[in-house]
Amino acid sequence: MSQEPKRMFMDQEKNLYLPKVSVLISACNRPHMLKQALESVLAQTYPNIEIIIGDNSTDNGVEALVEPYLRDYDHIKYVRNVETGRNSFDLGNTLTLFSMATGEFVNFLHDYDFFHREKIEKMVHYFLRLPNVKLVTSYRQVVDDDGNELPPVVSTSKLLYKDSLINGKELGKHMLSQFTNSIGGCTTVLFKKSDLQEGWARYGGFHHVVLSDVATWMSLLSQGDAVYIAEPLSYVRIHLEDRMNTADLELGRVAEWASILLSSFENQFIEMAEYQGYLKQWNERWNSRMHELIASENHSFILQGVRKKCLRLLEDIPQIYSL
Repeated sequence: MSQEPKRMFMDQEKNLYLPKVSVLISACNRPHMLKQALESVLAQTYPNIEIIIGDNSTDNGVEALVEPYLRDYDHIKYVRNVETGRNSFDLGNTLTLFSMATGEFVNFLHDYDFFHREKIEKMVHYFLRLPNVKLVTSYRQVVDDDGNELPPVVSTSKLLYKDSLINGKELGKHMLSQFTNSIGGCTTVLFKKSDLQEGWARYGGFHHVVLSDVATWMSLLSQGDAVYIAEPLSYVRIHLEDRMNTADLELGRVAEWASILLSSFENQFIEMAEYQGYLKQWNERWNSRMHELIASENHSFILQGVRKKCLRLLEDIPQIYSL
């Protein structure tokens, strides 16, 4: 990295008409991967970007890596969030980053993922062309620890084979029918900050922890359309997320899908017949976990608002089988 004195990243005249994009990087104990993530943002062809790094590590490795970048690039900000917790599903670090973003558009980036160099430019292009678009996503390429490409897993399979404008409700219903985040995680999606009227990870009036991205996408899709770009514009290490999966997180995932499903019915995103069909699928898929959901009052990954939604949904299950 250049050791020149701190320089302005943006030429003011060049960026006068380009909306600012905030890239928010949540970092935790992986400085070797964070370097690749950060460099992929610095290499973007889109010029008007701010970078904010939120660090909730247990050591000083991330801070040491970031320090020389802070000297050389004045569009990079760094905040240490040790008080928000130290797990990759921590909501506090994410909410801190979101509150600090000053860009019109926001794209999160996990420290273990990285961007294609044209990602932001191509995604902003669709927002500027299509006024009713609320999120832009793309195919995401799975990679290993060394960045080598791997075959897709079920959740990262290609949604479409050409760039497409998709009705927001239809895409949301597709996710509900599969109980799968086919849109992509935080790294993959660009959205307008002002469109998140409830805030990050909120849907139906409640925060979600394990499915914070799904809750956010459903909130956006309830307001308008989505664009899917068929080429890979983000590179993700899915297996790292798999290593984090525990019985607790699985239970949280089950409860939050229930909350999202019920909220989608309550806010008229889906009709009664659709709700009943999705509810049957949810019940048949996770019936064996119901007793744990009912007894999960002190469960660390299930917030009380989500638990109440889940219990409401459980009350509806006997009724759909009596129809």
